[in-house]
Amino acid sequence: RFVIVTVETDENDSRYTAPREGGGCDAGGVWGDVFLHPLHAVLTGERDGYYADFGEAEQLVKAFNTPFVYDGCYSPFRRRRHGNSASGLARERFIVCTQNHDQVGNRPRGDRLSTILSPEAQRLAAALLLLSPGTPLLFMGEEYAETSPFPFFCSFLDPQLSEAVRAGRRREFAELAFKWGDDLPDACSEATFQSARLKWSWPEGSHQAGIRQLYRELLHARRK
Repeated sequence: RFVIVTVETDENDSRYTAPREGGGCDAGGVWGDVFLHPLHAVLTGERDGYYADFGEAEQLVKAFNTPFVYDGCYSPFRRRRHGNSASGLARERFIVCTQNHDQVGNRPRGDRLSTILSPEAQRLAAALLLLSPGTPLLFMGEEYAETSPFPFFCSFLDPQLSEAVRAGRRREFAELAFKWGDDLPDACSEATFQSARLKWSWPEGSHQAGIRQLYRELLHARRK
């Protein structure tokens, strides 16, 4: 049995994978968001929100060598010390990725790395992920550079709840309007859901076909 613990507020906490006799949860795995965050900040240059804690190449090196970048050191975003050490824990118990449903879906328009990174940076991100010591997670369509967005969408029978979601997202991204614009996709619209459908297309000779082949080769190298 393989159990993954998702940690929303206390990432960088090795207690989730530590043995029970040591006070841990003995979970099979835990999300290693501190691989995703420094990689994203370094490759995109973004520093909004929690990305303010990242952006240095040395942090990406640290994510390779020790699962947690913030292992008790000071976090400027949180304005306090954060995390603890995960030394001694098997690296395959940390699930790493370059993007996932949460990180992409919580962007104002749900844009993927394939639409904001150069082809060279996309290939670099794939190599860093698949040759890392953690267990890689591939977000749907990532393996062929899907360009359809994955914006947040939902469906409720209660119209008041739907409007509360719309208002909440407008508030959430108000401070970023100068950068992203204020034309957020309507989370409760079927058109927003339809926009997230995968194309499942990688024509021969296309960038998508090249990325798909790269993932195949990197996965083969990882198995070897």
